[in-house]
Amino acid sequence: MKTLSVTHPWAQLIVIGAKQFETRSWTTTYRGPLLIHAAKNFPGYAKDFCISVIGLRPTELPFGAIIGRVILENVYRTEDLAPILTALERHYGDYTSGRWAWELAEAAMFETPIPYKGALGLFEVALPVGGIWSIPSPPCELTPYSHDDRGNPTTGADAQPDIH
Repeated sequence: MKTLSVTHPWAQLIVIGAKQFETRSWTTTYRGPLLIHAAKNFPGYAKDFCISVIGLRPTELPFGAIIGRVILENVYRTEDLAPILTALERHYGDYTSGRWAWELAEAAMFETPIPYKGALGLFEVALPVGGIWSIPSPPCELTPYSHDDRGNPTTGADAQPDIH
């Protein structure tokens, strides 16, 4: 099955359904089921975003593992899509001109991460009989961080993750 490595915390945001678009410098003609792999690396900028904006401790996240699944519905040019996105969604991606926004749907987080070595680009993961696709995932009720009535993120000392 096609798989995409994504750096945390963005991988987590995808599988809980909080991030509906993944931005990339490249496009793909592929559409369909997609596994989300949480990259093993964790650069400083990602760690800072995770702690200060999302409110998650890095020790709460699995690294170097397949953590969930989505459906890749469509791919758009970022300059066409950015003006109609919520402030929250824009905050989660790089919507500069010349990039691509991959529309993701039907996000599901796996109950147990599956350790797996990642790769660049879309890569194939061989599935066992029955497939990873059938692994149930619990509903997740984590709203990544607080936002105002217009969907704008609130950051700083007042920003707290909303857990329902």
